[in-house]
This record gives sequence, structure tokens and C-alpha cells, in this order.
Amino acid sequence: MIKLKIRDKKGKFRTYTQPWVPTRYLLEAADYSLANYPEIGDLILKTSEFIVKVMGDQFTVDDILDGVASDKWMDFANDFSSQLYGGDDPEIQPGKE
Repeated sequence: MIKLKIRDKKGKFRTYTQPWVPTRYLLEAADYSLANYPEIGDLILKTSEFIVKVMGDQFTVDDILDGVASDKWMDFANDFSSQLYGGDDPEIQPGKE
């Protein structure tokens, strides 16, 4: 499961969840790096597009660009990646997936 928080236009955080993420997205995620997108702006845009895709179009790229503070972008992207790659989810307990 992936959970992300993004500020809405009123400045309030909204939480979005994606309970099912196919392994196929792990293969695609490997493409989003500075090696493939050496311009940071391109990397941010492509990563945002991928996040929207994984989350099932619950929000838009513009929602990410307007709702994630610039100094928190790396935290946001790293949190997403950690969850995608199976980071700790307190709601999932062994034997209860």
C-alpha cells in the first residue's frame, strides 16, 4: 500500500492511498533517475507523472507541483519510492496481507 499527503488549494493536506501496486511498476521505477533524466526539472516532471500513474490518477501532476513544498520534494519522492519498494507500512502485519 502507498499513502501520500499533498496539500490542496486551500492549504490542507489530503491523504491518498493506493492499496494495490503491481510489481510491473518496480521495473518502470528504475528508469526515473538522473542518469536517464539529467535535467532536474525533467526528472521531477517524469517522476510526478509516474507517481500519478501508480496512484491511479487520484490527483494530477499539477496537484503534486502545487501541493508539495519545494524543500520537501525529495522527502515526498523518497517516501513514495520507499513505499513502492516495500518500505514499512504500520497497517500491514505479518500474515495479514
